[in-house]
Amino acid sequence: MTTPELDEEPHAADRPVAARKYTNSSVKELAANEYAHTEPLTTPVEQCFDWARELPDLVATSHGALEFYLVVFRSIRKSSANSDQLYSADAAAHDEARLSGGLLKYWYGILNERRECLAMCIWASRDEAVKAIHKPAHREAMKLAPVMYDMYTLERYSLRIDANLCPTFTLLGSMSS
Repeated sequence: MTTPELDEEPHAADRPVAARKYTNSSVKELAANEYAHTEPLTTPVEQCFDWARELPDLVATSHGALEFYLVVFRSIRKSSANSDQLYSADAAAHDEARLSGGLLKYWYGILNERRECLAMCIWASRDEAVKAIHKPAHREAMKLAPVMYDMYTLERYSLRIDANLCPTFTLLGSMSS
């Protein structure tokens, strides 16, 4: 990347979270090549990934469940953000969530030239997600938001999958900084 404020940004393969191979085989990552857009702030969640490709694995991983809880984090990172500190906090929160149970898929996007990014978690249920956000590493990561981001939006969805593996996304709520 040539933009000065992005020069310290690690390549996707070097990212602590994105490059990690998890020992818990129930947690799957969405691959970067499945990220279907370059406008992370405005692209509807339905168009963010090749969902038809992801859904069979999601249903199999969750033992046939057809309803999930989706959390989408859209952000513009501050040019002064400490990427190492951010990735370290994200990795700790992710590990904690993975170990607490209920996290089925996780994806952390690549910053575009405007420092915009999208991250997403798919949970077995809202209760599992709520349990994870009250854990210490997640609370520490949340404290970094005002320091690391010019703005962010947190969106919560119900993701229902019908018998033909067609997804329906229902926005449950959102908040912005």
